[in-house]
Amino acid sequence: MRTLDRWLFGAVALAVGWFYVWTVRSNGEAWNFGQEQRDYYNLLIDGWLDGQLPMKVEVPEALLKLENPYDPASRPAGLGLHDASYYKGKYYVYFGAAPAVMLMLPFRVVTGVDLPLPAAILGFAFGGFIVSAMLLLAVRRRYFPAANVALSVACLAVLATVSMVPLLLRRPSIWELPLSGGYFFAMSSLAGVYRCLHAGRGGVAWLAIASASLGLAVASRPTYLFSGLLLLVPAFWWSRREKHLAVGGEGARAMWRPWIAAILPMGLIGAGLALYNFARFENPFEFGMRYAFTGIYESKALHFSPVYLGYNLRLYFFQPAEWSWYFPYLHATRPPAFPPGYFGFEFVFGLLASAPMLWFALAAILGARGRTEVERGRFVAFAGAVAVLAVGTTTTLGLFYAAMGRYQVDFAPSWALLGCVGVLVVERWARSMKAAVRVGLRVGLWATVAMSVGFGMLASLELYGNFRQLNPAGFRKLAAVGNYPAHWWERISGAAWGAVELELRLPAEARARREVLMATGAYGVADAIFLEYQQNGDVRFGCLHAGGNSMLSRPLTLDRMRPQRVRVDMGSLLPPEGHPLWRKVTESEKRRLTRQLRVEVDGDVVLEGEQRFHPAVSWRPKLANAEAAELAEMQPFSGEIVRATRDENGWERSAERTERLTMRVEFPAEPGTRWEPLFSAGTGEVRGVGLARVMAPGVVELAWGLAAGGVHRFAPVPTDGRRTHVIEWVTSMRPGTRGGEEESGATRLVAKIDGIPVGTWRGGLAVQLSPWVLGNGGVTQTQPAEIAPVFRGIVHSSDYEAGERVAEFGAVRLRIVFPMDRRGVREPLVVTGETGRGDLLLVEYLDSQRVRFGLDHWGKPTLWSEPVVVMRDAPHLVEIALGSFPRAGRTSSALQPLTVRMDGRQVWATETKLYPVEAKDVTVARNPIGGTACEPHFTGSVLSVEFVEGGGSAVR
Repeated sequence: MRTLDRWLFGAVALAVGWFYVWTVRSNGEAWNFGQEQRDYYNLLIDGWLDGQLPMKVEVPEALLKLENPYDPASRPAGLGLHDASYYKGKYYVYFGAAPAVMLMLPFRVVTGVDLPLPAAILGFAFGGFIVSAMLLLAVRRRYFPAANVALSVACLAVLATVSMVPLLLRRPSIWELPLSGGYFFAMSSLAGVYRCLHAGRGGVAWLAIASASLGLAVASRPTYLFSGLLLLVPAFWWSRREKHLAVGGEGARAMWRPWIAAILPMGLIGAGLALYNFARFENPFEFGMRYAFTGIYESKALHFSPVYLGYNLRLYFFQPAEWSWYFPYLHATRPPAFPPGYFGFEFVFGLLASAPMLWFALAAILGARGRTEVERGRFVAFAGAVAVLAVGTTTTLGLFYAAMGRYQVDFAPSWALLGCVGVLVVERWARSMKAAVRVGLRVGLWATVAMSVGFGMLASLELYGNFRQLNPAGFRKLAAVGNYPAHWWERISGAAWGAVELELRLPAEARARREVLMATGAYGVADAIFLEYQQNGDVRFGCLHAGGNSMLSRPLTLDRMRPQRVRVDMGSLLPPEGHPLWRKVTESEKRRLTRQLRVEVDGDVVLEGEQRFHPAVSWRPKLANAEAAELAEMQPFSGEIVRATRDENGWERSAERTERLTMRVEFPAEPGTRWEPLFSAGTGEVRGVGLARVMAPGVVELAWGLAAGGVHRFAPVPTDGRRTHVIEWVTSMRPGTRGGEEESGATRLVAKIDGIPVGTWRGGLAVQLSPWVLGNGGVTQTQPAEIAPVFRGIVHSSDYEAGERVAEFGAVRLRIVFPMDRRGVREPLVVTGETGRGDLLLVEYLDSQRVRFGLDHWGKPTLWSEPVVVMRDAPHLVEIALGSFPRAGRTSSALQPLTVRMDGRQVWATETKLYPVEAKDVTVARNPIGGTACEPHFTGSVLSVEFVEGGGSAVR
């Protein structure tokens, strides 16, 4: 049996090792062995080797000058290192330092290079699994030698997955290293306890090893502190044993040995930890949490309270998952209302609700039945030690002011170990039952184990959407297989995808300022269309993208006495990635359809643009109900939806022919009495002209005129005369539109200012924006009284684009004017990628004459250039080249080049990690992905934008 155990253990260890390595590697990021690492722990080691305790990282001058940097309300966005502790002008790590001391520092000293965080986390995670698996096999061999071999092997898979360790590997970053280290040391401590209880005279030495290991677990995660009581169990057991075996004075000394072994190693590590804290924060009990830069004022937060206990236990053990048809099948659900002082909740699934085999932990203690007194004592002592570890960490985290899925690694492995022992107990008991009962119990055991292992694996695939975001190709491959059952069911049930068309009545009086009309997705990964009611009775439509910024329409004056026709086209109304319905659709067409946002009210486009959406979890969107309100965290629509239909074939039609003319315009300060021409376009009788008029200071109106006569006016909007504005003219043709509203060849033209549609013109002719020229070009010569001959403002630049931007480019060239009076503020210049997987090239205004450029790679410390002197009242030519841009010859190396040139002079050049992106993922002067390193918009003037090749030639 021992030989079979070894072979099976080896096979399972190889399978788990492969799964762990695949999980880390499938994140799509290189480990960069042999290269400089910029994570907090390697920066901390840099400081240690330089003879200092803080991280070796630059502290911004603006942060040093802040009177109270700990208050997020007074600290500019992105100024401090997120989740770093700041004390007396230095940055520290409040996470446990033991993993760095025990692994990363020795690796650096021996090899001379940095150890990448993913490799360190993988090492601790796999090591912790190996120790726990060997421990379970030892328990099985000694106490359950007749246990079913296959079921015992399946329990090893439980230890690998229900421990929630795969969550750490899905996002191997600074938060996960202390968790993985604590897991390894805690399992090592339990292994030492087991050997202590079952060894001969060397048992006390094993107890000392267990004590040292638990001390390192505390130095990794202070949440293990009260679990140190588990050492009292073997110490008490050994002291009683020595009392019976020893004689005279030797007996008294022998009784003290186990207590010294249990207390001294952990006490010495604790004393060293206290000295470390005192040297950093002048307080032996301060780990740095109150000095951390997070989203709240940490020193005023109540971090531990009995008020949180019941709430956290509900989340950690009973919060259900939301299951869906689509890969990876499960999503987080909205938690109950927070208790007073509670910080937050992040990706937590209740273990007892999702991994039912943990219920068998209650049966573990029954394994002592039917054994000799000595064996019963050893078994109870070991099970009791595991239970103390589980209860101690659970209680500590239960008192904490936040619940995080990754925190479950502190206690889930202990409960999983007890659950596996409980499974062996029940299987042992089943052998004495009748055949029918025995079969039923074994089937139940297998079902619960399989469900639990499946949950652990799927949870890691869903974590934060990282697999989908960081490795879209790998995700699509798995989803292509996993979504087939849903596809077959949809064909049977007649499911329909496509735009939603609503006929609705607005409420006479709204119950809340914002009400959700429709929502898709799941909690935390939702998209919603909502209505925002203005005090004057107007309504604005909006699109909420969880994790990103909201988009709002212009104010609309709608008749509340009659129904309104609303059509919503959004990418989340289409099948999710990897769905079989996408097999015959080209990648470019799929991108266009899944990123399309268009909301029409009575035929007028009020929201239009590109938007990344979270994938659908059902083909049925949630319409104006409690579920939609829960997803959007708003009140449900209080009006009436008279009718709701689905344009189920719209997404399958041939792509619209779209054209887009973008102009960067500075409007005249003085109002005008006539329309002024911005550009003319088209040929023959269908030529048109884009018009503008300053109606009053700060109010502009656009219009569209045709050579055949007539001017179609759009809604006036407020503008800022101190900067440029982006005007977009977007035309689209969709041949053979369903319903007869648009005949073949008809055109819809939407005018937008700064991304907000101000009106829609529909014509029966195929109006084109190309060829185009600035001014009226003779289009409107028949209306000289209504239209002025020239535009009195300045058109700084104009760009034409037909369909997708498909050209490759290596740099973005901006002609900009920096804003005035923005000291200490950070604003975006070029943003790439998506929420959770993006890069933000930003500018920080240091004072009235100096700025510096920064690069925020999502989840990593911001890199900074040296200060640069600028003129705030004159334009500057800024060229930004990122190695992630979709240029020819782009490499997949770990580090990509970053270059910033200003007015022909290179002001910054470095290499760093960047997320590869497509052309549509590059945004100028906006932060659409919700990054906290900078503000949502650049408030200066963007006079021109060019996408240029690596050699400097412009690409349109």
